[in-house]
Amino acid sequence: MTLLELPVKELPKRGGWLAIFRVFPDCNVAEKFISDFKVSYGTDSNCDQYIESEETGEILTREQYEAAIAAQQPVWNGEGLPPVGAECEIAASDKYIKISHPEGTKVKIYACFTDDRGVELAAFVDSAGSVGGVGIAKCFRPIRTEADRKRGEAIDALISLGVFTRPVAEKTVDAIAAGKIPGLELTK
Repeated sequence: MTLLELPVKELPKRGGWLAIFRVFPDCNVAEKFISDFKVSYGTDSNCDQYIESEETGEILTREQYEAAIAAQQPVWNGEGLPPVGAECEIAASDKYIKISHPEGTKVKIYACFTDDRGVELAAFVDSAGSVGGVGIAKCFRPIRTEADRKRGEAIDALISLGVFTRPVAEKTVDAIAAGKIPGLELTK
């Protein structure tokens, strides 16, 4: 096991990277679960935290640790229920399930299950980890980029005129963005 693999496996169970440097400043607890390595913990001149192998000199920075953790997060394409651990957005409430979070709220899925009626549900918490709920698949969507949000706003604006249906508004915005309608362009 490498200097990166053990912290990536063990630190999330114990409060993450900051558990070493803030919760346990003397690092005695950290030594218990990084016992496979002789390590030192510290902060460099830029106040960046690191773990260093005393045997090999290998250094693990917080950025390397966080990148490895992020790479482990499940990727969801928007079909079906988001998997446990996925970060996504609230898309909308359903007529049977009222979600108190507004559309676009970022949430993390912490459980998926089937209720007594056979309905597949995903339980979630908000980004603060304090308020949660449950929803069916269409209550969630992948996190949108800034371009996705602007596209959505343009589509909603066209629909609000009362002339366009959603499919026509989507095709119109896509045509404008692709430069297929002379004299029109989407602004930043």
